[in-house]
Amino acid sequence: MQTPQRVSLQEFSAIRMSWIVEHCRDQDGFQVCRKCGGNVEVVGAYMSLHDPRFADACVGSGKVVRLAIPFCHRCEAKPAEQGCIHEPAGAHLWTSDLDNYQDVFGTPFSPRKKGKGA
Repeated sequence: MQTPQRVSLQEFSAIRMSWIVEHCRDQDGFQVCRKCGGNVEVVGAYMSLHDPRFADACVGSGKVVRLAIPFCHRCEAKPAEQGCIHEPAGAHLWTSDLDNYQDVFGTPFSPRKKGKGA
């Protein structure tokens, strides 16, 4: 899967889930490529949050979230480490919404505070 640009979070989720269904299978608790059997890897892409009311311009508040982009290192190029999410006008997408965003790859790549022993 390649890192999407100019999609909503809902579209991103649908694209990624479609890729997972089409390209992955479970093997002993790990996601592997259906084509070559290699382990599916994940890039934590930094996704800028943009306002689509500015047409195709990538304009937003400067907020960035990190989301998992799965790929097979044997069958495709490594995905870009940057992309963007464009949420529809009037949508209220808060960072807390993204902090709770989870899927088959587990918890999101959100920044974690380091404490003692971390």
